[in-house]
Amino acid sequence: MPSPRFWSNAGCALGLAPAVYGLHALFAPAGALAGFGLPGGSTLQDRALAQGLLRIYGVRNVVISLTLLTAWYRGHRETQGVGLVLGALMPLVDGLVFKDLLGGGEWKHWGFVPFLVGIGAGVLGWLG
Repeated sequence: MPSPRFWSNAGCALGLAPAVYGLHALFAPAGALAGFGLPGGSTLQDRALAQGLLRIYGVRNVVISLTLLTAWYRGHRETQGVGLVLGALMPLVDGLVFKDLLGGGEWKHWGFVPFLVGIGAGVLGWLG
């Protein structure tokens, strides 16, 4: 079984993923919308709303990443592990929203769930 340090470092690496998506959403919201397959809006007001919501998503993701990275850096494995496991709710709900709004695309999000739960469980020592 991998060492606790392995799991913690894997959690650190996985904790960077939300920041990548978040920074893209913050600095290129129109491109991020297109990348997600979301409509950008047909009117100026619709586009402003869509891009504003994507910026909220971006900040959320960056904050989650910084929280996980801080727990890793400070050696707070329990906080890091719980954060990873609970962080699985983000792509779970994101996928549900995509399925509801677009009728698909949920697995682009749900694919992260087993990694977050699995690595979080490893960090917490649940895997042995």
